Amino acid sequence: MSLSSSSAPIDAKELLESVEFLLKTRARVIPKHSPPHTLYDVACGHGLTGLLFAALHPSLRVVLCDARRPSSFAPLLAAVAAVRPHVRSSVTYVESPLSALPPPPGSSAVIAVHACGSLTDAALAFAADVSASTAAVMPCCYTGTAAGAPAGARRMLGVGLAADLERAYRMEARGFRTDFSAIAEEITPMNRILVAERRGGGHAVK
Repeated sequence: MSLSSSSAPIDAKELLESVEFLLKTRARVIPKHSPPHTLYDVACGHGLTGLLFAALHPSLRVVLCDARRPSSFAPLLAAVAAVRPHVRSSVTYVESPLSALPPPPGSSAVIAVHACGSLTDAALAFAADVSASTAAVMPCCYTGTAAGAPAGARRMLGVGLAADLERAYRMEARGFRTDFSAIAEEITPMNRILVAERRGGGHAVK
C-alpha cells in the first residue's frame, strides 16, 4: 500500500503524526463502552487521521471536513480501501466551513490534527456546539491564539501552552473535563494533545 500521490505525497512525518495521535487518543475518542456514531476529522487536509480511525472501526461513520479537498485524497482513500474496503462507504469528505456542517444523526466525536491557529479553536467550539462526547486536538501555529490569556502566563509559560490552557478552561466551562497528552517531540515539536470529554465518563490519558 502506497500512501503517496504524484501531486502531494503523504510524507513519513505526517504518517507518524497521524498514527501516534491515533494511538494516544483512540481509547478516549472511541471508547468501547459507548463508541460514537460519527467521527468528524476537521481541518483534515488529506484526511489521513480520519481514514486511519475508519480503517480500525468498521461501524464508525467518518466525516472528513476542510475548505478544499486536495487531489491527493482520492489515491489515499484508494490505498486505505485496498486493505480495508469498508472505508469507501463509511467515509465522506465534505468541502465546507465548520459552521455549515449539519448536526450528526447520533453521538459524535471530533478530532483535529495540526489545525492551524484559530482552526483548532473552531474545532473545539464545533465539538461543544454539536454536543460531541469527546474532542481531541493537536494544535499548531499559535500566533494570535493566546490573546485572552494573562500576559504573565504568556511570558512565563510561552504562547503555546498559555493558549492551550485557555482552550482547556473554555471547554471546562462548556461541560467538558480536559486533559493533556503528547506524542514524541522527535516526530513534531507541535506535539501537545488536548482531550476534552463531556463530563460523566472516561479515564486518564496515558
